[in-house]
Amino acid sequence: MEADLVALISELKKKEAIEVTEQRLNAGEDPLKILDDARKAMQIVGAHFSNGVPLKALNSSTRGPKQLIGGEHAESPMLFN
Repeated sequence: MEADLVALISELKKKEAIEVTEQRLNAGEDPLKILDDARKAMQIVGAHFSNGVPLKALNSSTRGPKQLIGGEHAESPMLFN
């Protein structure tokens, strides 16, 4: 499931990434391992951004990035679809 979560986040697939995260948590997986996978995915997103790849191009099914993490409660929301 590690590769699944990394791929889903790095491809900006919010709904699917949340579902996989919930499955992993419900299965009793260490939350720190899940966070590590999310970090790996964000490194990929950061590399794309550094190379000038627009977020929109990472997930062509979107019209643009949206807030994901924390929603209205986020101190510093991340861009994600």
